[in-house]
Amino acid sequence: MRVNLRTQVKVKRMSNDLEFSQRFNALKHQYDDLREELAKLAAEREMLLTTGERGLETKYYLKVGRKQYELFMPGL
Repeated sequence: MRVNLRTQVKVKRMSNDLEFSQRFNALKHQYDDLREELAKLAAEREMLLTTGERGLETKYYLKVGRKQYELFMPGL
């Protein structure tokens, strides 16, 4: 199969001059923004699950756990 060199050059020129509609560009920009925001939210969720959980457990034991201990072990 022979490939015409002129055809290859013409295709390259056409692909360089290719422009998308304004609507497509706006949607692509919105997609990129949403994708970036989703990645940030996923990272924040992961951080909260790993570090926030321990903090909540500690607060629970300090506040509620102390009261439970006082109720079940009076006089100590």
